[in-house]
Amino acid sequence: MIQLTDEVEVMKATETDSWGISADSNNSTIHPARIFYNHKRETLNNAEGETIVFTATVYFDGLTDVGFNDSLKYIDDFGDLQEKDVITRKVIKDFAGKILFTKVLI
Repeated sequence: MIQLTDEVEVMKATETDSWGISADSNNSTIHPARIFYNHKRETLNNAEGETIVFTATVYFDGLTDVGFNDSLKYIDDFGDLQEKDVITRKVIKDFAGKILFTKVLI
């Protein structure tokens, strides 16, 4: 299994009221995670066909509530605070169908 040696703060997207005005939700949680950085500068294509270079792959234990409009805050290997938006997410299951990790690209 993957050792979860990092901490990542999941900051939920701000919600909008019935008028469409953003309301600050102040809803964030800190989760143990493992961050693998994209040192090779690998790319992926989004739904519009644009090429995106992602920063890192983050693994959370089990099923973690991370939405596409959320952002992740973490401290990188150099001690700098980083805040990145979620590009994609998926769950990783074992052969029995049990959810092992939530994989998020930022």
